[in-house]
Amino acid sequence: MRLSLPTSSTILQWRIRVNEPFVNEHPLLDYIDAESVRRTLLSPDSGFVEKIYRNDGAVSSGESIAEMIPCKHDVAFGGLCAECGKDISGLKITSINHGHRQISVSQREAQRIGNEKATALVKAKKLAFVLDLDHTLIHATKEEHVRKRPLVDGREIFEFTLPGSPDIYFVKLRPGLKEFLEEANRLCELHIYTMGTRPYAVKIAQILQSITRSSTPLFLDNHIVSRDDNPDLNSKNLTWLFPYDDSMVLIIDDREDVWQTKTGQTSPNLIRVEPYHFFDTRREMNALPKDPLTVHLPAHLHPHAHPKASNGPHRPEKVISSESKEEEKIEALQSDNNDHQETKTTENNDDKKEKIPEAEMETENTNKEDLNHPKEGQDKEEETKEEDLMKEIEEEAIEEEPIEEIRVERDATLGHVMEVIRRVHHTFYTTKLQAQKDVKVLLSDRRRSVLQGCVLLFSGLIPLKLDPKLDPLWRMAEAFGAKCTLKFSPDVTHVVAAKAGTEKVTQALKTENVFLINANWLYESIRQWSRMPEVDYSLDGLPVKYQPTDAPLTKKQKSDAEESEEEDFAKMLEDELLN
Repeated sequence: MRLSLPTSSTILQWRIRVNEPFVNEHPLLDYIDAESVRRTLLSPDSGFVEKIYRNDGAVSSGESIAEMIPCKHDVAFGGLCAECGKDISGLKITSINHGHRQISVSQREAQRIGNEKATALVKAKKLAFVLDLDHTLIHATKEEHVRKRPLVDGREIFEFTLPGSPDIYFVKLRPGLKEFLEEANRLCELHIYTMGTRPYAVKIAQILQSITRSSTPLFLDNHIVSRDDNPDLNSKNLTWLFPYDDSMVLIIDDREDVWQTKTGQTSPNLIRVEPYHFFDTRREMNALPKDPLTVHLPAHLHPHAHPKASNGPHRPEKVISSESKEEEKIEALQSDNNDHQETKTTENNDDKKEKIPEAEMETENTNKEDLNHPKEGQDKEEETKEEDLMKEIEEEAIEEEPIEEIRVERDATLGHVMEVIRRVHHTFYTTKLQAQKDVKVLLSDRRRSVLQGCVLLFSGLIPLKLDPKLDPLWRMAEAFGAKCTLKFSPDVTHVVAAKAGTEKVTQALKTENVFLINANWLYESIRQWSRMPEVDYSLDGLPVKYQPTDAPLTKKQKSDAEESEEEDFAKMLEDELLN
């Protein structure tokens, strides 16, 4: 934009310098017009002067005296343009950045940032990967919340404090996290998005950095979004990190409900994982309200039920490394306290017909907890009982030592996720199809391939009063490629049941080519992104598939029969010896 004076005039002095930003109607220069009247030229818009052609002296009417560049208001801070200072709160802008919730950008600037990020990622042959922390990569807790003090080894369990707080924190890394981070860092640009405070997020980032062999930072400071930066404490917004283009962005989180799009759908960029719990805690940190998308499985079927009762492969076994009488005393007393806690929880939940996985039950806090301020209102009777318990332990124990726990964990979640990321990354950078240059498409295709061709009929797993198509179990099955139906038909391939004896189960036992399995088959297939062998998930010992009465026995049936015969023979001998 060329600046000029309305009449032949004499320039006295400029009030601004080249490239100095100014707002609309800001004084630019003083001059004397043709009638010898001293006047001031005001800026016609916000912006800056790029070049001055005439510093002083006489100029003719309409003669160019300077070149002005209007401000584009691309970046805003607190409702004001970061370049010229103009109030642009009424303009359409997009909130972005990490650590500065007031910073916003114009749609044009958002597009420029997006293109710049995409170019950098493509050049490095990487994708962007947004990581949740709590219950996804780690389990963290405060000392006051744990029933047993963990053994801090500096490899998988860490202890730390935060500036300005006396609280002691423990954090346990999810199994396989070191290898996961190193491989993820090779394939992706890493970001953290957590509902913890910023000091907490930075400290966890430092711990994660320390366990890897990377010489460069895994997480840049502006790649960390905490709840201090997030305007909504109950949801996460990908545009804060990627305001224009999310076609190269993957997310890992244990919560699905916090990643909802404007249309109410779950973000297609999300890889949801099973919540990770390690510590035996009274209360969870950074807990959001209960996830409405939680899958409700009967107690005896959910993946964290008793290992022997949960048909199908399963996880954590605990071995207590206490051999002395004093340690056994502590363990017994602590166990009594835990029983008290569990009984109390059960009594408070008798009205619930459906039980959810205890790993997810622990996150049913109705309000988020401030990391630096513990919740108040503890049950007085419970506090008194705990104080008496700890006093008894201190009096009778010869030495005060932390109770050391060794957990044999079979959590391979991060390994399954990494396999998905590898496939998505490989396809993204090798495909020639433009439609597949989007991780949302690639994730959806990979997800649907898991149960493709399966037609599921549920029995005893979805509450009758609810619309089954809205149930999380139904929705997850369809998201992973299965078709779900309400009635038995020739198309049904799987009857997924909670218990034997129902009409659907009886029908499945009489029908060829129909699998009869428990819900863990579906759960594990989804968790591992791979269709599990149905034979490992029989329902209460019933045949997994229909077999005619004259059909030859399978290897498993033969083995079970032989084992039964051996047990009968041993019992017969025992009876004879006793008699």
